[in-house]
Amino acid sequence: MLFSLMGMLLALAATRTALTALSRASSAAGQAERIERALTAARNLLEAQRALPCGPLPPCPRGFSCSVERSLLGRARDGSLLLGIEATVGSERQGPGPPVRLVTAARRTGTCSEAQPQ
Repeated sequence: MLFSLMGMLLALAATRTALTALSRASSAAGQAERIERALTAARNLLEAQRALPCGPLPPCPRGFSCSVERSLLGRARDGSLLLGIEATVGSERQGPGPPVRLVTAARRTGTCSEAQPQ
């Protein structure tokens, strides 16, 4: 009977260890999925802004916060504007790690105010 009880305790400890490992693996997979979704969202923001720097932002995925910052880097020889574009995507929930930031540059003729209908 004592050996049976010890066997049950060992089985319980092994089950607990396996469940803990499974939980950690699931958490890591969930974190990797969130990071991949944030990268995809940041890429989409950058592509939308490169195509139309003065245009509206594409929708941010649910559960994330998105922002885009544009800065004037200067003018090219042909007079077009060189814009720096930084897309930041972060989790609205306090998750581990910093937000995802991607940076690119775009060339645009004219200014955003000239492109907007009056």
